Amino acid sequence: MMKLRRRHPVSSKEIKSIRDSLRGTLSESQLEILLASPIDSAEFGDLEVILSGGEAVAFLPEDKFFPTLKGYLKMKIDRRYLKVDSGAVPFVVNGADIMSPGVVDVDEDLRTGDLCVVTEERHNKPLSISRMLVDSSEVDRSRKGKVAKNLHHVGDALWNLNRE
Repeated sequence: MMKLRRRHPVSSKEIKSIRDSLRGTLSESQLEILLASPIDSAEFGDLEVILSGGEAVAFLPEDKFFPTLKGYLKMKIDRRYLKVDSGAVPFVVNGADIMSPGVVDVDEDLRTGDLCVVTEERHNKPLSISRMLVDSSEVDRSRKGKVAKNLHHVGDALWNLNRE
């Protein structure tokens, strides 16, 4: 089981840098919700994670921070989303990539390579954080194939952090 390593409080200068990194993804009100103090940083496997109140609310999958699923649970999801039908839910929460026929709605601003939050259509709850494999304009239910790669999903190690 992976554990947090090198956990430390985040300085105000680091918090500003984290905010700047998240600013393109979240609104100012969402940033306030997500980065309520105290803020810590830690390593979890090969990821840097940001903890707010002891819960992992953001992670650094590559060069920019992005909210975790627990982070998205704290706020209304209104941008950078890919919404799937209820038939896709069991597959997505088990780590499957997102397939075109399961998508019912997508943020039209998403481009290839962007990170997005995958939600379910009925309650708009977050299921996974995924990387877009196509532009949103290319997502069409009638076509086959993957549209997003699943990076972090309900039930994975990052989701279960702090449950031991």
